[in-house]
Amino acid sequence: MSKSTGDTTQAAFKAFFNDWYAIIHLVGLSIHGILSSGFRGLWKPNPDPELCEGNPCESPDVRDTMTIITNYTRSTNPTRSHSHAIRISDIEKMFSLTASSCPPPLIQKANSNQVLEWEELKAIITHLMWSAFASLAFALWTQ
Repeated sequence: MSKSTGDTTQAAFKAFFNDWYAIIHLVGLSIHGILSSGFRGLWKPNPDPELCEGNPCESPDVRDTMTIITNYTRSTNPTRSHSHAIRISDIEKMFSLTASSCPPPLIQKANSNQVLEWEELKAIITHLMWSAFASLAFALWTQ
């Protein structure tokens, strides 16, 4: 189990037990032993299951299991696979890469309303698309 799967599962059960009292009253069930506070707060076990208090997901056993999962995940996969924040140097590299396929004389030819061949038109379209994408990506990423 990965850390994110464990966190998600534990959070779902914790939310379920936190909302159990509201669920019971919305549905109109009456269950003996459910306190007015529902399953909220720290877990306090009792030999009689109907007298337990708090959220079972807050029990020491669940916390220990979550710690074990976290430690195991960190030891087996210390590097994160998240992408780094985009930098202006990354944008400049993208612009220079697309500009290399579309030299300035080709852009001047397109601006002068001359007829372009298919490959020239394709190069200009690709350059403009990637330039717009890189600009938009940088603007969105830095927001």
